[in-house]
Amino acid sequence: MTALGVAGIGASSGATARSLARMLTVKGTGEYTEYALSVSGDLAEQADLSGEDDVSGSTATGAVAAGRDSYRFSGAITGFDLSGDATLLIDGERTDPADLSTRTLAIEGVDTYTEYAFSASGGISPRDGLTGEDHIHADGKRASGAVAAGRDSYRFSGEITAFSMSSDAKLFLDGVEVDITSLLSHTLAIQGTGPRADYSLHVSGGIAGKNGHSGEDDIDIERGRVDGAVGGGRDSYAFSGDLLDFDLDGDADVFLDGDRL
Repeated sequence: MTALGVAGIGASSGATARSLARMLTVKGTGEYTEYALSVSGDLAEQADLSGEDDVSGSTATGAVAAGRDSYRFSGAITGFDLSGDATLLIDGERTDPADLSTRTLAIEGVDTYTEYAFSASGGISPRDGLTGEDHIHADGKRASGAVAAGRDSYRFSGEITAFSMSSDAKLFLDGVEVDITSLLSHTLAIQGTGPRADYSLHVSGGIAGKNGHSGEDDIDIERGRVDGAVGGGRDSYAFSGDLLDFDLDGDADVFLDGDRL
């Protein structure tokens, strides 16, 4: 079984099981199965566990066979590993353990100050490289920060559901460098035809520059808005959700997911 390596994140403040609203239960199916879990808040045993089960801060390890182990917790589940077969219940609902597998996302600066924000369907926890500018929100499912020459790395579970970035950076998903289009499903390109053309756009999800940007192009990652300009070049963006608004002052060719508008 792989250790989670996130002990101490959101360490328990002395909360008791009775004071914690959420519950996680690992129910054995007859096969001896080890597990490890971590949460973004407090964690406590629901009832007396066996000698194989241990709670330390916001993490727990243990094993089940034919019985069940239950925990009370707050925040989000930031990691869950299972060595064999067991039934997982979260707040009374059966959950596929694969949906809680721990994954990683790293944002590496390329000597340009770049702000970013992202959310995940499961929990997010810090891995390494974070500074005072980097923040995991109270719900445990959103994070924001900035990089220049360093690297910010996070653990998360589930899928990346939104991602925004104000400038250039390298992205590593589960240790593999990926293009921004692997996190954002749509592309929008503005191809200049010579004279200057100003544009603005607004999307409902995340947005990031793809290529061709200059100092005149401004990405507001909080609002999902961009103001920019092209001359004879091409500005490209990747985004998720819907294109809510697009304004163009001047002549340019515009392509949405490769199709000319």
